[in-house]
Amino acid sequence: MIAPREKEALRDFISITKEYNIPFVLVGAYARLLAFDLKYNIPSSRATTDWDIAVQVDWESYEILRNALTKAKQPLFLESDSYEHRFRHLNGVRFDIIPFGDVEQENGTIIWPSTDQKMNVIGFQDVIQSAQKLQIDVDLEIPVATAPGLAILKIFAFDDRGKIDDLGDLYFIIDNYDRADNEERIFQELFELLSSGELDYESAKAFLLGKDVRRLISPKTHEILVHKLEDLQLTNPYSTNFDRLINRLGTQREEEHQRVNMAKLFKAFLCGLTKDV
Repeated sequence: MIAPREKEALRDFISITKEYNIPFVLVGAYARLLAFDLKYNIPSSRATTDWDIAVQVDWESYEILRNALTKAKQPLFLESDSYEHRFRHLNGVRFDIIPFGDVEQENGTIIWPSTDQKMNVIGFQDVIQSAQKLQIDVDLEIPVATAPGLAILKIFAFDDRGKIDDLGDLYFIIDNYDRADNEERIFQELFELLSSGELDYESAKAFLLGKDVRRLISPKTHEILVHKLEDLQLTNPYSTNFDRLINRLGTQREEEHQRVNMAKLFKAFLCGLTKDV
């Protein structure tokens, strides 16, 4: 799955972050593939060429990291001419390195010093605290966002950028959450809701994910996340946000059924995120 040149690039990046004591977590598509699809043998067609990594820094530390990557005596990375957060290892592997922490405004956005470009980084603080370490190779271990952590970031990313891949990743995690070693948990933790008929089994996986998301986020993140979900209207089967997702999944022939099912799962996810049980 992970090519030798990608492992080489990861080793070099991790070595530099260790030297300067910079915490980081893998997010994005590679995180989904490693921490969800591959870990639980869930078939998918998700592919990516970039490694998305969030680093916990202030602007001074980020500049130190940038210089260590690209301006050392023998630099191992090159900067992008187009994007401040994009770097390329000398072997061609691409990295998007996103700063968060002491670089954020109160509203959870960062403003790049040289371009004034804004980027939403809400949720990264919550996600790094719950990251899991995955062994990529004998001598290569990397902290990766968990499935609930990725769900958080995908909601904010879709709201911020409107990219259908983000909504597709979110729906994939929700729709397959029972397959991530959660079948037993569904019956153990949601028994009363299931037995009373308040929750049906098909929706239980989404409800459980909502509960797990709530467990790992701060009250402030929770409040913002709920508002974002409500604004996106993903509990409405006829939300325009489902149009491109249905086309992407190739399910036009059964569009009505798919819309209803998607909305049902998102409603259960929101309920798990907000209901006290």
